[in-house]
Amino acid sequence: DENEIKMIFKQLNDKSLFDSLYNSQINDSVFTDQREMKISKFNLNKKNPALAKIIDTMKVGEITKPINIEDGWYIIKYDNKIVSLISTESENIRLSKEAKEALTKYKMDSLSDSYVNKILFESNSTIKRDAFNILRSYLGKFILSKEKYNSWDLDGKLETALNNLGISKNDKYSGIDLLESADKNYTLDDFLFWFQPRELYIKFNKHDLEEFSKSLQNYVWQMLRDNLLAQIAKEKNYYENDWVKQQSKWWKDKIVYSALRNQYANSIELKQSEIVTPMTNDNTTAETMSEELTQKILHKILELKQNVKININKDLLNKISVTSEEDKKAINLYSIKKGGLIPRPAYPSIDSDWAAWQ
Repeated sequence: DENEIKMIFKQLNDKSLFDSLYNSQINDSVFTDQREMKISKFNLNKKNPALAKIIDTMKVGEITKPINIEDGWYIIKYDNKIVSLISTESENIRLSKEAKEALTKYKMDSLSDSYVNKILFESNSTIKRDAFNILRSYLGKFILSKEKYNSWDLDGKLETALNNLGISKNDKYSGIDLLESADKNYTLDDFLFWFQPRELYIKFNKHDLEEFSKSLQNYVWQMLRDNLLAQIAKEKNYYENDWVKQQSKWWKDKIVYSALRNQYANSIELKQSEIVTPMTNDNTTAETMSEELTQKILHKILELKQNVKININKDLLNKISVTSEEDKKAINLYSIKKGGLIPRPAYPSIDSDWAAWQ
């Protein structure tokens, strides 16, 4: 948030305050490695080129003003710099390999961007303003807080767009053209069909109405890009490629897993009405909630065992060679946080749920 970052920066009249402000952010849900980076200039350039350019101009000990780049706001202190004057042969080989991989990726990305820009340009596409405003108000109902939705007058803008198209709020308007292109028009329904399976992984800029509109517009262009690429793949018969079939199967499994996982997780959440704290019990509220939740999880597991039959081939399982069977170090310990509404694995999470899913 811009106002919050500016307020924090005002407190940095003295460089010594940076460390205390930094330490004040570390708590049960924010960890040290989320607030600091030990990284080479080369790797930072690969991960975050915009940030790398800024840091490249800094001196050790220097603190930046608030920086706004694509993934958020930063105030950075350049804490230390290590320069290796002598490198080993193995390190040179590793660095050479990383440089070649980075160059290959850069060339691939450059060719990919050029190809995508070409097909988008040739599609000669236009986003229809009124349909876009309808979509923005519709999604805003679910994505934005009530205060922001009202302050941006999205209901009023929806009413204006509907009037321009000669439609009332009670009509069905999902079939309205959102995007016109040379070969095909795409409707509001087409966008929502594209949007829904990606919803959990899409982030909007909610700073103001203009930024929110820009981020939604970018996703409309992404929808067009994906549809154009899918159409080209279909025309070239790529869908019959064995590798594509295997990838498609994996993605279907990921999507189904994610949907079921969320469904099961939501089914065991405690509602406020389900939490009963006995007046004469020594248990704390957190302990009582933990017991209630444990019972609910147990019932859900038993229900799933009844409905989902799993057969384990024990003969085959016993034939699998486990080289570290007698190795005491092979035992992994996981820390679990019992406090809070939902007991969860302590950081790092056991189940990353495809954290790298783009």
